[in-house]
Amino acid sequence: MIKLSQKLYHITHNVTGKSYLGQTTKTGKTWDNYFGSSIPFNKHMEQYGKDVTKEILFESGDQKEFAAMCVQISHGLDVVNNPNYFNQVHEYGGNLGGAANPNHKDGTWTDRKADPIKYAKLLKEKDDIKYKIVKENGLASFRNAAKHAKIAGNKPRAYKKFLKWRSYAVKSRKGNALQPWEDFEFWWQCKGIMTWAKRKAFYGEEKWLTLATKYDIITTNGESI
Repeated sequence: MIKLSQKLYHITHNVTGKSYLGQTTKTGKTWDNYFGSSIPFNKHMEQYGKDVTKEILFESGDQKEFAAMCVQISHGLDVVNNPNYFNQVHEYGGNLGGAANPNHKDGTWTDRKADPIKYAKLLKEKDDIKYKIVKENGLASFRNAAKHAKIAGNKPRAYKKFLKWRSYAVKSRKGNALQPWEDFEFWWQCKGIMTWAKRKAFYGEEKWLTLATKYDIITTNGESI
C-alpha cells in the first residue's frame, strides 16, 4: 500500500491579497489545477480571476508530524480570525477525504446517512480523533485558563482566553464540547455543563434554527437539531 504524502498549502489572490490555507494529497497536473476546497475562496476567484500564488508550506507522509505542523502554522497565521483569510476553521491535519482517508476502500462510510446509529458512531470516532490532536496542541491549557477566569469573575481575562480556546475548537456532535462558532456570552452565562438544550434556550427558537442550519449541527444520536 502506497503511503500518501499530505501537503499543507497556502494560496493568495494576487489582486485582492485574500488567502486560504488548506491541505491535500493532490499531485502533478491535478495539483496544478487545484485551487482549494473553500467555496467562498473559489467564488472570490470567479469574481476577481485566478491570478493567484500557490505554495506548499509543509509536506509529510507522517500524519502525526503533519498534524502538529498544521496546527502550528494555522494558529500562527490565525487564519480563522484574520480577515484576509477565508478559513472558517483551523487546519488540524487530520485524515483527508478520498484515497487519503483510511475508510476509503473498506466501505465504512457507505450508506452512513441511511443508518442514524451507524452515522452517529462514525461521527463520534471522527470527533475523538480531532479532539486528541488539538488537545495535544494547547486546547486544554486555554480551556482551563478561561474557566479559572470565569470562576474568578474576571470577564475580560475570560474573554481573552475563551477566544484562544475557541480557536482550537473543532466541530463536534457533543453538546458539552466548545464549538468553533461558540458565542462567548452563552458560555459566560452557562451554569454547569454546556448542552444543546441550553444553547437553544439561550438563543431562542428562531436564531437557534438559523445556527443549526448554518453550521449543520448534528447531535450525538445522529439527528439534525
